[in-house]
Amino acid sequence: MLQATEAFAKTSKLALEINMVDANETLMAQQLAMGKEPLSKTLTAKQKADLEAILKKNGIGTLAQLDAFTLETVMSLLFMKSFGCQDLKFYEMEFLAKAKESNKPIVGLEKVTEQVEFLNQSFTDDELISYLQEIDTKMCSEMVKLYTNQDIEGLYQMMIADKSMSASTQKILLDNRNLKWVKAIPEMMQKESTFFAFGAAHLPGEKGVINLLRQAGYSVKPIMN
Repeated sequence: MLQATEAFAKTSKLALEINMVDANETLMAQQLAMGKEPLSKTLTAKQKADLEAILKKNGIGTLAQLDAFTLETVMSLLFMKSFGCQDLKFYEMEFLAKAKESNKPIVGLEKVTEQVEFLNQSFTDDELISYLQEIDTKMCSEMVKLYTNQDIEGLYQMMIADKSMSASTQKILLDNRNLKWVKAIPEMMQKESTFFAFGAAHLPGEKGVINLLRQAGYSVKPIMN
């Protein structure tokens, strides 16, 4: 991460997917983690049975205990459990801390309400439960390996190859957001030097941020650690 921190030190602003130091965004994220109705009322009998089995298998509670959450929140809890670390660290939080230390302004490329809506549009309940059935320590270990090896193409292929990632889901979750970000990024860069940090799956691919910026005439070079 040395070269990344060196690059960060040379910039004057931090841009993340969501600005989680914004109190309104943090409050909204907490509110949106809870469903409008309990899962026990919105899921079918089969979906509830499948979800109960997933929760039991992974030791993260019961449907009754997590009934107030959304399936997206359950997915986040399952991922955190499957990474197998007691003290999880997130690069976004590390950069947020560094930005605060150096009094760098922090902005978000989108609002938390937009991100949740993208997720809601991307998966049906059946598709999301099917994806939850795939999440385990092996999957997460492979993701970590690809990430630490800086293999963004491997991460991208792993994501789009998943049976739950339909062409429609990919368009909503990745492609459309990338196109929107690439419209905003040049204006932000022209105003001041900005360090952008977002999910690695947004970088590669024909409609990934790297290729879209190159198509727009920008020179994009990797900073490898």
